[in-house]
Amino acid sequence: MNRHRTKIPKQKKQNYRFLIPDKVLFQKMAKPEIRALSLLNEILQVSKVCTVNEGIISADYDEVVSLHLDVQSTIESDLSTPDSIYRTSRHLMVKVSNKTNPDRPWLDVCIIHEREELPIVDSVVSFVLMVESGFYEMPSTLIQGIENVRLSIVELQKKKELESRRLYERRQREEEQKRLELEQKRALDFDFECEKTRINSLTWKQLLDEHYRETRISNKLEQLVYEYRIEILGGLE
Repeated sequence: MNRHRTKIPKQKKQNYRFLIPDKVLFQKMAKPEIRALSLLNEILQVSKVCTVNEGIISADYDEVVSLHLDVQSTIESDLSTPDSIYRTSRHLMVKVSNKTNPDRPWLDVCIIHEREELPIVDSVVSFVLMVESGFYEMPSTLIQGIENVRLSIVELQKKKELESRRLYERRQREEEQKRLELEQKRALDFDFECEKTRINSLTWKQLLDEHYRETRISNKLEQLVYEYRIEILGGLE
């Protein structure tokens, strides 16, 4: 990937080759995508922040970090498996780089395209407008990516290991909580079945006496028993 960035060339409005170098891919795009691409082209032509090279929109976040959005790869991914059960969430192909270390690999950032009914290029336009506005209301994943690329490779690796360990521990706690809840439900179901058997063995008078005597409900089992007696008594309160 060529990381050298050049200013957007002054081109005709209908010429999108600097954004979509692949002619075949361009021919596959639907009309709504083309219209969104036209708007993107107009914005980029007057941009003082963004540059484009080989279909990649780049902008400096600060003196250390740069952002890069691969328009062609974004559209290509979006068109690859439309309406397929194997399709992942529609998202922009964004990377962040550290300008103080040009040899360091760029870091991937996942920015979800949230409006399924809209063309993916609409999210590209929103990204560029966010950059033009001074990075107003950045996605949390982009903020995280910027923070990560500032770290050294060693620091980032330690951070990922810590996050992975915390994720594992959280999942373990969640699994334990699910296990306890399942055990409690099974115990409740067993106790309720026992109570139903007991209630079914009562005479009508015994059932009425118990119903009017036990009016305080302090737990889930007592609530279930109360409702079961009501059901037998035909809704009698």
